[in-house]
Parts: sequence; structure tokens; C-alpha cells
Amino acid sequence: TMLETFPQLHQGLGLHDQPGAAAPMGLRVLAMLRDTATDPQGQAEQSLLWPVCASLQRLGMPVLVLDASQGESADAPGLAQLLQQSAWQARTGLHPDPRHSSVAVLPARQGLELLPLQARQAGMTPMQWLQRHVRGYAIVMLYADADTLARNLPGQAVHPLMVLPEHGPRVLGCYRQLKQLAMHAGLRCLLAPLLPNPDDLGVTSYDWRRGQTGARSQAEDAQRRQSQIDALLRCAQRHLGHAPGLLPVRLHHAPDLQRLALQLLNHAGSVLPHGGQDLAAGYAPLPASHAWSH
Repeated sequence: TMLETFPQLHQGLGLHDQPGAAAPMGLRVLAMLRDTATDPQGQAEQSLLWPVCASLQRLGMPVLVLDASQGESADAPGLAQLLQQSAWQARTGLHPDPRHSSVAVLPARQGLELLPLQARQAGMTPMQWLQRHVRGYAIVMLYADADTLARNLPGQAVHPLMVLPEHGPRVLGCYRQLKQLAMHAGLRCLLAPLLPNPDDLGVTSYDWRRGQTGARSQAEDAQRRQSQIDALLRCAQRHLGHAPGLLPVRLHHAPDLQRLALQLLNHAGSVLPHGGQDLAAGYAPLPASHAWSH
């Protein structure tokens, strides 16, 4: 599980009774594609998602992950419940729990369906509306499929990250997602091909299945993977007019993960507080604290 793999991450977060100021630069918006066809359990994606978010948090920027792979429920409240608060509750918004330095996560499958609808009714973009509910966070990471990202990120300069597993991308499937984000939200993506770590290669082994050395099999796999990536880039360039950026990453390799985190930050969207006004000026603050976890 996520917590077993990254025990330093704590998923608890709180609604606190003291309103806090938004980050001076507003809310930074990041996104990662959830591709159930390529990665049904999300293992490859989450192997990057959590350490990258932890790297950003270590920069002193509180991070909130909106995880659309998880649905909200009475036992695991999330974004939907946050958006459905009454106006007097929403004034204080969501803030990091000062007792924890870890990355906060909210289930968000229903909430990211509701967010664009509420935002439209308020005459705002989805991220402007979200910013009013997560005032204490400097960064929000949307982890969702292409359709959900396209509906929630119109007008944002964010470059969503598409993780390509070690066995290589599904060229047509990946291209369709790139096209959907480009056509429906004007978004360009970054591609993060996962590379095998040198320690995992085992170049002295013999590949009995293929009847050749392990080194030769690995070279063939790398060549096939690169051919698939090149085909995806050419397809995007030809039909969309641009090729996504390429950021190869070795898992568990700290310099690569830190570099990726900074690149995502450089390609983040941003939301300034809407008119600098409170969502519900004149209402009383939330009278009690609530701890949410899932």
C-alpha cells in the first residue's frame, strides 16, 4: 500500500478553526494523469506521485493531493464533503495540520465532478473556486483521468504529468489522452518514462526465455521502449502541433525525483485569490476542529 511504501507520508488533514492567509503567490496547481488502461492499480503513477509531492513539501510548500482514484464516503470524507459545506463553514477553508509535516490527501472522485458545476454557478473557473476552500495550501495536485483534468483545468498553464511504465507506453492510448487534454482544455503534457535502476538490471544473468544474455534482452527492451516513445512524440507533433516534454526518471533515485518535482513546479498553473475577498465575508468562523483521514 501507499503508506507501507512511503511510511513518512501521513494522510490525515484537518479543518481548523483559525482562518489562515493564502500563500502569497496564490495556489500552485499541478496534475498527474490517472491511466487505468496502462496501469490498472496505479502502481507506476503512485511510485512517482508520493515521493514527488514529498519533495515539494520539503521545500516548505504545503501540498494537498486530490486523489480521484479514491471515492468519498461517510467513513472517508473528501473533496465532495468540503465543497458541500455551508457558507459559514467554507469561510475558513482547509488548512494543513500543524502537527504533521507530511503530504495531505483527500479522496476526490465525486468532488472533482462537483467542482466544475459549482464553479460555473459562481462565475469562476474550477481552480478559482477550489482555491477558496484550500486556503492554507501552497500546492494542489490533481490525480485524475484525462476527462476529469480537462473539465477542471481550463485556462490553466499547468502541464499534466503522464507516467510511462517501464514496459513502454500504449502509443495510441496515450496519444488519445494527449489529444483530449489539448483539444478540450488547451493543455500540454509532460511525459515521465520510468527507467530501470542500474542495480535492477542484472546484466550478468541469462534470459532463458529468449535464449540470450540478459544484457542483450535489456538492450532490446530499451530500444523497443524508446521506439514507442519516439512514435508517441511524432504522433503528437504531427497531429497536435507540439510534442510533450520528456523527463525520464529512475525510481527511488533521489536526484531524478527532485529534478522532476522542480520541473513540475516550473510548469504549474497558478490561482490568485479571487478579488482578495473571503468566500463568505460576514459569517462566523468554523466553531470546532475536525480531523479528516482516509
